[in-house]
Amino acid sequence: MQPAQFTERLEDVLVRRKIASYRSVRNLLRRHELMVNGVRAVSKALPVRAGRDEIALDGRTLEIPPDIYLMMNKPGGYECSHGECRYKSIFSLLPPELLHPEYLGVLHTVGRLDVDTEGLLVFTTNGTFSRALALPDSHVEKTYRVRLRDPVPAPLQAAYTASCAAGVHIAAERGAPAADTRPSVLRWLSADCCELTVTEGKYHEVKRIFAALGNAVVHLARLSLGGLSLDESLLPGAVRPLRDDELCLLSAAARTSSKLSGNTVAGQA
Repeated sequence: MQPAQFTERLEDVLVRRKIASYRSVRNLLRRHELMVNGVRAVSKALPVRAGRDEIALDGRTLEIPPDIYLMMNKPGGYECSHGECRYKSIFSLLPPELLHPEYLGVLHTVGRLDVDTEGLLVFTTNGTFSRALALPDSHVEKTYRVRLRDPVPAPLQAAYTASCAAGVHIAAERGAPAADTRPSVLRWLSADCCELTVTEGKYHEVKRIFAALGNAVVHLARLSLGGLSLDESLLPGAVRPLRDDELCLLSAAARTSSKLSGNTVAGQA
């Protein structure tokens, strides 16, 4: 199976693979024969798929590797960090050859999950894509399964749900200021288990929401990100490439968030 890929502007493909600079792409188009799938390229905005479309310069096919997009079922006890860690690094679970792929950016996580948080974690070498999904103001939906310390009786469940829907004032924590959260959607599974969908990335937001409601989170797992759901067949610590249809879901979420923030991101897969 070919790796899932975004459609990107030709200039972005060349620049991110360090084949050209943004300033020099125009000269390549004017002074050289730059071909895409056998047809001469005349626009730097031509949509192409790295690793799928053939790109040639002056008759020589360029080796342009596709970006990497992976899904992991993150286990507890691992930090989403490349550097020195208090706990084990999540990158220690990946094959070493993926960590610094040639001609691509460093493999990194799309956002972070806390050490004790489990579930869906996405990795990529495409920094533009990950920033569009992970920025605090991107408003990409993230759904978590939450296990609570204190069981919540049915009448109080309704109050929790209404508070989340209206937005909750959360206290300051470890340098993160007190704030009013955006509305979130709470769905109850049992008296002490629920699913919460949030649309922002505040520090420890889910834990702080339930603390503000007078409870505490004892187990947290992310189930979905931007419409992409965790593959339930993945064992904890297991990883696999994203499929085309899965990347399409994240692509749509990334494009929506880029419109909200004024940034640009690769097009649909």
